[in-house]
Amino acid sequence: MLIGVFNQEFLQHNANRSYPLSEQATKQPTIGTDFTIPDNFLVAARIVLNATPNVVNIDKFYIRRLTIYNGGVSILIGYDNLIVGSVTAADTEQQNTTFPIEGLNSFYGLTGHITVGTFEHLKTKLGDYTFTLTGGRFDTDVISYSPAAVTSITIVENGVAREPIYGAIKIVAGENMTIQEENDGGHTKLIISREESEFEKRRCIQTVKGVAPDENGNLGFESISECLKISEIAHGLRFDENCCEPCCGCEELESLNVTINNILQSNNEIRLYQQKIEQQLLNLTTILNITGV
Repeated sequence: MLIGVFNQEFLQHNANRSYPLSEQATKQPTIGTDFTIPDNFLVAARIVLNATPNVVNIDKFYIRRLTIYNGGVSILIGYDNLIVGSVTAADTEQQNTTFPIEGLNSFYGLTGHITVGTFEHLKTKLGDYTFTLTGGRFDTDVISYSPAAVTSITIVENGVAREPIYGAIKIVAGENMTIQEENDGGHTKLIISREESEFEKRRCIQTVKGVAPDENGNLGFESISECLKISEIAHGLRFDENCCEPCCGCEELESLNVTINNILQSNNEIRLYQQKIEQQLLNLTTILNITGV
C-alpha cells in the first residue's frame, strides 16, 4: 500500500547529487587532501556561449580553482588550459543564492550564473584548491550555445550613456547621412557616412589675405584698439571707428618736434646763404656797370 509520495524540488534534489558537476567528477583537488566539493554546495549552474559545437566542446568546462575564505568563496572556471570565467560568492547565510559568472579573456561572450545551496560544509575547509578537468568537470547540460546576436544598443552622447534600447531597432539615416551594408568576411558591416550638404557644395571663401580658417572652418577677427568696433550684420561683419586716439605717444612726439626744429633751423640757414649770394651778385653787377664792361 502506497503511504505517501514526496517530490523533491529541483534545487533540493541537486543538493543530494553531484549536479551541476558531472557524475564522473571526483570533486577532489589536485593536491592530496581530504577535501571534496560537497554536493549541497553547488545546486545549479548555467554557462552560455556565443559559439557552436564545432568550435567549443561543452565537455571541457570545469571548476579550475576554488578559494574558500571567511565570508565567501571565489571560483575560477576553466576550459582546457584557459581560465574563461570567474564567480565571487559572498556567504549570505541563505540557501540557494544565485551569483553571476563574469566572462574572462573574451571567451566567446561567456556569461551565466551559479546557484550556491549552502556554505555550511565549507566553513571548516578554508583554503585554496586547484582542480583538473577530472576533478571539477561540469555536467554538459550546464553549457548551452547561443547564436551571436546584438541584445541591445546603448547611445553614448558627450560621454553620458543613455538607457539600453531592446527589441527590434531601426537605424535611420538622417539629413546628409547614409548607411551602407557590406559583407566583411562573413560578418555584416554597417558603414555610416556623412554626405556633403548642398550648402557645403557651394563655392565658399577659402582664405582672407592668405589666412585660412581652422579645421572647423572658423576664421576670427580681432580688434587691438578700443576705437575699432567689430559687429555682426546679416551675412557679414561691420567695422566702425568709434573714437579718435593719438597715433603715437609722448616720446614719439618729442622726437618729431626735435626733427621739425632741426628742419626749420636748416631752412633759415639756407635762406641766409641765399641772401648773401644775392647781395654778392648785386655788387658784381654794380661794378660791371661802372667800369663799362
